[in-house]
Amino acid sequence: TGAGGAFLAVHADCAEVDPYHRMFFLPTDTLKLTCFDLSGNRLWHRNLGPGVIPGIWFCPVLPFDLDGNGSDDIWLVGNSDPDHALDFEAYVLLRMSPATGEVMQAFPWPQPQSGQDMSRTYRNFINAGFSGPHHRLLTAQGTYGPMQLQCYDSAMQMLWSRLIEKDEPGARGSHMFPVLDIDGDGRDELLWGERCIDIDTGE
Repeated sequence: TGAGGAFLAVHADCAEVDPYHRMFFLPTDTLKLTCFDLSGNRLWHRNLGPGVIPGIWFCPVLPFDLDGNGSDDIWLVGNSDPDHALDFEAYVLLRMSPATGEVMQAFPWPQPQSGQDMSRTYRNFINAGFSGPHHRLLTAQGTYGPMQLQCYDSAMQMLWSRLIEKDEPGARGSHMFPVLDIDGDGRDELLWGERCIDIDTGE
């Protein structure tokens, strides 16, 4: 929220839901965001409703200052079809105000390949990084099967996208999405399994 700083809590009164069929359960509560100032005063509270399943795989949340205005906007995977929580065709990338929690923008969320089981279909990731002075937002979908990666610039124009097919060599179970400047050249890399991917080119 700017120079004053803030703390964002992402919470629900139930355990995190995993999409694997032997782990999935119907959530007993909705996912909520609550923002506090550094003195512990509540600034705002938002209930994401029944269309968003609690759990990092369904709804990753990332505070990040993409446009360089000094405040971290809040990025998450929402659902434009609140009556159908598993309708991935209605999933959207939401940009929320750090000051109020109101939705400022919504973008289509890239669709997973069809014909996958639940454990592969509902795996969403959001992260961010830098290429010199330029801010980048990174999104991804998929684990174990086909996997998709995208990179956006500060105006939310897609710079590149990459599909890793299910039969391509390499790790299939990327449960982590680290972004860092591994070679010290001033430009971050995305580490996806054993892959080290250039943030500017996707190669």
